[in-house]
Amino acid sequence: MRPDLILNVLPRDLACAIALAFVEVPGVSVNLQAVTLKNGTQPNWLNDADPLEAATREYLTAKVQVAQSSSTWKPGGNAWGSAGGVKQREEAVKRSVAARAAAQKLLAERGVLDFARAKGYRIYEG
Repeated sequence: MRPDLILNVLPRDLACAIALAFVEVPGVSVNLQAVTLKNGTQPNWLNDADPLEAATREYLTAKVQVAQSSSTWKPGGNAWGSAGGVKQREEAVKRSVAARAAAQKLLAERGVLDFARAKGYRIYEG
């Protein structure tokens, strides 16, 4: 695991594990825009130079796109628009799954999940 810390407290790799929903740490909230701890917020926390952070950004971006895409027909809408929304959603889901799998491999290689387990944090694998 890299020694870089967010707000001098949270290891960056652990923040990625939290964002990817592999680890739950009480009092820590992580999303695409920021990491929030009880002692502050770190905006723009992702650095695409690191492969784990790049995969985390791809996962989080795809999840936002899944939430924003429409997969249901709306009154007054047309079938082509609805089909386009379904296709966008399916592509975003595929990207999120691929990014999460790539990130999970990096987390395992870096020992992040073992670190979190040793700290007593809740781990979600699978």
